[in-house]
Amino acid sequence: MTFARATLSGTVASQPEKRFTQNNTAVTSFMLEITPPPRGNAPSNPYQVKITCWARLAETVAETVQHGQTVLVEGRLQAVTETTPDGTNKKSFEIEAGQVSIVTGQLQDVVAAAAMGGNTAAPAPAQPQQAAQPQMAMAGNAPAPAASAQPAFTEDDIPF
Repeated sequence: MTFARATLSGTVASQPEKRFTQNNTAVTSFMLEITPPPRGNAPSNPYQVKITCWARLAETVAETVQHGQTVLVEGRLQAVTETTPDGTNKKSFEIEAGQVSIVTGQLQDVVAAAAMGGNTAAPAPAQPQQAAQPQMAMAGNAPAPAASAQPAFTEDDIPF
């Protein structure tokens, strides 16, 4: 069994679209635009990845995520083969999301700096305030975990 976890941050490039399966299970999908860090003098070209959410997460994403927002998506990478109208098979990759977080405030600045290959240290706040955290964390069927400075998973979670 192949199991590939992925964590992506980017800008929501299309308004999330909610639909239902024949079994009345909600499924929401949207395109996430990602700009990789530049390599040398070559400009970085953004690309888009399809994000698919199921069940309760699909309902929440459809109600709260908007075009243009910066989000952090954690989920399972999967290959999808589609048949085009001319009969050829086209292979693409998408993420089946397990968690989607809207990124705001200083955390958004850190994510943008990391995407551009810059310093990822958060700027010092002008006045004392609570540490920047995602606006919301939406998990599949579990309540949103309390935000912390710890990563969502550790090296021990990597299966190889």
